[in-house]
Amino acid sequence: MLLTNLFYHLVNDSDFFRIVYPHINEEYFVDKNHKIIFNKIKEYQEKYGKKPSINDIKLLIETDNSVTEKDSEDCYGFLTELKKIEKVDDIKLLVKQIESWCQSRALELAILEGVEIIQTGKSKGSIKDKIEKALAVEFDVKIGMDFFKDAPVRYEKYIMEEEVIPTDIEMMNILLNGGFRKKAIHCFNGRVNIGKSAILCSLASSFLKQGRNVVYISGEMSEDMISKRIDANLLDIPVNKLNKDLDKKVYLSKIKEIFSKTQGKLIVKEYPTGSANSNHISNLLNEIKTKRGFTPEVLILDYLNIFGSSKLNANAALNSYQYVKSIAEEMRGIAVNFDLAFITATQINRSNFNNNDLDMTSTSESIGLAATMDFMAGIIQPPELFEQRKYLFKNIKSRFDSNINQVVTVGIDYEKMRLYNLDDDQQEIPLSVKDKLRTEQKTIDSQNDTIDFDFN
Repeated sequence: MLLTNLFYHLVNDSDFFRIVYPHINEEYFVDKNHKIIFNKIKEYQEKYGKKPSINDIKLLIETDNSVTEKDSEDCYGFLTELKKIEKVDDIKLLVKQIESWCQSRALELAILEGVEIIQTGKSKGSIKDKIEKALAVEFDVKIGMDFFKDAPVRYEKYIMEEEVIPTDIEMMNILLNGGFRKKAIHCFNGRVNIGKSAILCSLASSFLKQGRNVVYISGEMSEDMISKRIDANLLDIPVNKLNKDLDKKVYLSKIKEIFSKTQGKLIVKEYPTGSANSNHISNLLNEIKTKRGFTPEVLILDYLNIFGSSKLNANAALNSYQYVKSIAEEMRGIAVNFDLAFITATQINRSNFNNNDLDMTSTSESIGLAATMDFMAGIIQPPELFEQRKYLFKNIKSRFDSNINQVVTVGIDYEKMRLYNLDDDQQEIPLSVKDKLRTEQKTIDSQNDTIDFDFN
């Protein structure tokens, strides 16, 4: 009954055809006649861009010399019988049942292919890909937002307070207009050895203390090194004290205390430099959901440029603009597809290493990276501020507010890999640095006038 209703509605219902046809695979059918008929439906759709009628299918079968006379007669008989079947009236129910059938058949075929791969000695690595592809079979009937019909829905979103993921740094939240956004990619841009990883580790620690689920992916430092920095932050122990002199009972007691205070989870994953791309990361996120039972709210990538593109070959004749832009676009796709806040970092170009001001053109390798980001902040730390253990964060780009060129001051404790809030009297920026900053005057009620700028 299921398959007869499938074919009946494919040739009689345009809406049903639009929803279901793209997800049907010839291999799902076992019966030879079903395969032949579906092939003719596919042949007609690819040529004319619409569903065929029963007579259209019969004509295509009749004029196909590769179809035997017996098979033709059997197909004609099946198509004729479609007019007499007991039709399912609840189309939503039918679509759902056909979706389940497609999922079951896809998984069954993937398992059979896996057995064949094992028996023939082919790479076993492809079995996992086939199983995951089969499990991902899903009918997506959403066609987008109807501008007029969905106006009430949009209104409710306008008056609803926007969900953001704040940090424990007040000035950082001001720069971000509240916090990090899901389905968006955020980037910190700074010179070599300015402490980008320290900043990212501090953010990971902050989110974990809030009870957020976090995945930290490194393409440069080991899992042990990243975890050690986060340990220093959360346990309030200088990173150089995390060594053989640390008492095991003290360490585990502190870990237990942190664990008891948060509902959040943290996974730290290392990939060799340049070896991983968005496909690897997507697979990792799916594995974490399946094996660890949690869905991350935040993904931190340390750092973007040392990962690869799944679409473009790095060794092909492409310029860095195209390649890095492709990486950025693919990573942004992860933020959207997995509904998480994506945070990463990049390096400034060599000509700006000694520059006390940054903008979008300061990005190394590709301005395409900056163009793809939803938010980008420059990390500024001339020698005067390094001595004071301070960073300036400058809003270079934001799709969420108009705070472009706003600058805030944040403290950094390198020993404990921790960003921290500064008192008002510590916000002052040295005049030698102020004079070189291109900023926008902003009035912020929560802090004094020392960070309000009105320079050329």
